[in-house]
Amino acid sequence: MKSIAIIGLGKWGKNHVRNICRLQNEGFCDEVVICDANLEQLNLIGNLHNIPQEKRYDNLDNLLEKEELAGAILAIPTSIHKKIALKMLEYCDILCEKPLAPTVEDCNEIIQKAEQEQRIVQVGHLERYNPVVVTLKTFLEEENTEEKIMHVSGRRVGPGPMKLNSKDLDPNYYGCGHDFMVHDIDVV
Repeated sequence: MKSIAIIGLGKWGKNHVRNICRLQNEGFCDEVVICDANLEQLNLIGNLHNIPQEKRYDNLDNLLEKEELAGAILAIPTSIHKKIALKMLEYCDILCEKPLAPTVEDCNEIIQKAEQEQRIVQVGHLERYNPVVVTLKTFLEEENTEEKIMHVSGRRVGPGPMKLNSKDLDPNYYGCGHDFMVHDIDVV
């Protein structure tokens, strides 16, 4: 039985629940399991998508005790990606929202754990699948212009998404550039 867990049901987590439920309805997975410490959000999303009470968890350890997972999506604050990714990789493959972790060292530790456990880690670089980006890439390849590009410029403005309050904010979190600019760099 293929069970997929979504850990974190905030802005992106609720979108992942919607999409995984659609995949369940199309026969690509058997069960959707959700987890969030915020009981109100857990029940709101669970009720919206008709997820049974027994597949809703407000505690990750309880989920891991009771469920056999094929995969999990981590839609949680970047500051806790490493901690949760390392734990989840003992149980299943993961898709982690970007960035994978705040530091290169943390990323390397997650990669090493995945290799040790023979697991897959996928990072949510969704812009590379944006139809506009795919079309542009195809055009550049067909016209042999990729090597002729001399300069790319971009600007990201704004504070980025709201995170944990400032006293708990990871010192390696750099706001808008850290959360959004990774898409620009990935596309380039």
